[in-house]
Amino acid sequence: MRIALPAATYPDENSLLRFWSALQDRAGSLPGVQSATFVSGLPPVRPINANDTQIEGFFRKPGGPLQNIDYWQTVGHRYFETLGIRLIEGRFFDERDGENAPAVVVINQTMARTYWPGESALGRRIRPGFRDPWRTIVGVVGDVKNAGLDKPAGTELYLPHRQLAQAGFGLRGGFLVLRTQGNPSGMIGAARGEIRALDAALPVAAVRTMDDVLLAARSRPRPRGRPEGHAPGLPPGGLPGRARLRAQAAPLWQPVPRAGHRGAARLDDRAVRGRRGRGRCVPEHRDHPQRSLT
Repeated sequence: MRIALPAATYPDENSLLRFWSALQDRAGSLPGVQSATFVSGLPPVRPINANDTQIEGFFRKPGGPLQNIDYWQTVGHRYFETLGIRLIEGRFFDERDGENAPAVVVINQTMARTYWPGESALGRRIRPGFRDPWRTIVGVVGDVKNAGLDKPAGTELYLPHRQLAQAGFGLRGGFLVLRTQGNPSGMIGAARGEIRALDAALPVAAVRTMDDVLLAARSRPRPRGRPEGHAPGLPPGGLPGRARLRAQAAPLWQPVPRAGHRGAARLDDRAVRGRRGRGRCVPEHRDHPQRSLT
């Protein structure tokens, strides 16, 4: 379900934070919804970011990785729980990670292995975009796939939206994600109603279940030799019972670079596609009896 938050109606970070927080609360209270969240980029079809990110104590070795992360995700409360993303080490975001709390970040397993091989990443610090504040890693989660099901997982970090909005980087567009019981298609009307209750002028379109998203991703041209109907990291039948209510706006948040600093980051998914590498993302979900809506 595509949604744009126009600057004329949502002129500042507080208004963006209020909208997403209210929508998550309202959608999460709907009958049949077990949990609700939002995210800046929807796997498995989002393009690569390739954002410069400072790693504390990093010394590059010949042929080793750069201080550049494939994917940044801005996420709402209970994002990992709603999507069924596995916790490897540490913790998920929770109520401790509010606007005035210490800056934190969660990373994926590929990023942990890339920069701290054989060691724990917990307690390490990174600086997305080479911009303050330093963020402490509080959790490591399982890899998801981005930019196609046929790509290996890339490095990825997750940032709590409440802290980003407080720092001046509110989310202007994203995806509302609902975990539901029963048929997720039955929640479409109710979800539309909650969006209209917050802002009747917002356009709502392009509603698809996650099964539809995965089917479209599998329909992309495959490398030769790829078995038909199979996606790496997923069961042959896809993800039964998982769907999403999509809400995407034009640009995502984009910090203003410091003069002459090559490390300034960009979070516009369309801005950095050619900078480095190829993308990768879909959660390696566990099977659940519940369903979800995106």
